[in-house]
Amino acid sequence: FMRLLKRNGVYYIEFGRGRKKSLKTRNRGLAEKIFQEAMKETLLGRVVKLGVKRVSLDEFRSEYVRSRENEKTVSTIEIDEKSFDKLVDFLPTPSCLPDIEPRQCEAFVTHLHGKKLKPTTINIAVRHLKGAFNQAVKWGYLDRSPFKDIKPIKIKNTLPRALTAKEVEGLLAVAVGASHHFRDFILTAL
Repeated sequence: FMRLLKRNGVYYIEFGRGRKKSLKTRNRGLAEKIFQEAMKETLLGRVVKLGVKRVSLDEFRSEYVRSRENEKTVSTIEIDEKSFDKLVDFLPTPSCLPDIEPRQCEAFVTHLHGKKLKPTTINIAVRHLKGAFNQAVKWGYLDRSPFKDIKPIKIKNTLPRALTAKEVEGLLAVAVGASHHFRDFILTAL
């Protein structure tokens, strides 16, 4: 049960008995438009998010990249754009920011894994998208970033392997015939 009501000149949507959310407007036409959209979303089985600006991913991307042009390097902006490209290619249809859910972000990371990208590349893309969606929260486009709980992929830090005895002997053989500077360098490195 949903209905549009007016209290003290401000329009509200009432959900059930006593639960209401302010539409923060005194304009009847705007209130009716928001109410109709909320009804449609409810009938489609979606959770209604009131008070959140409906900005498309493409619009946000343009605004976000423009906002960073004067403060970030060209290479950082390129990484931002490539990260957005990957996300846009993954999402099924052009979507609004509030429609992007955390499970889609998790599926996005899994998708990048499936494309055989290196963990570092995936982490960089996720880090840039996390920053972008955090900015969307600051700008009031989202209540919470869908990338908030996405953790970076752990990267194995493997140590370089040790030289074999034969390899050490080969280096020492080269060092004997080399200049004393190069020989000292090789002996120090070993």
